[in-house]
Amino acid sequence: MANGYANAWYINKTGTYTITLEFWPQKLFYIGCAISLTAFHACTAYLAYSYAKIKNTPNKTKQKLKHILGSKKRGLHQLHAHTQNHINTPNP
Repeated sequence: MANGYANAWYINKTGTYTITLEFWPQKLFYIGCAISLTAFHACTAYLAYSYAKIKNTPNKTKQKLKHILGSKKRGLHQLHAHTQNHINTPNP
């Protein structure tokens, strides 16, 4: 201890020295930052992949509407009747 409150080291040889002090919790902080950054990049890549997959998947609702309206002879009243039948029909 030096002056009752700090660490002190005696160096017996005279000359020029390079002293490196390392704080262990700071190293843990850097390791945690690296892990967090890696996890962030992994999540971003996963979300981008999921978005691309969903965007490229055909929309089932659009497919159903294309099927229902596939014939130009059908009008909106037939579309309304078709949707009402599906709404009023109980699922087994």
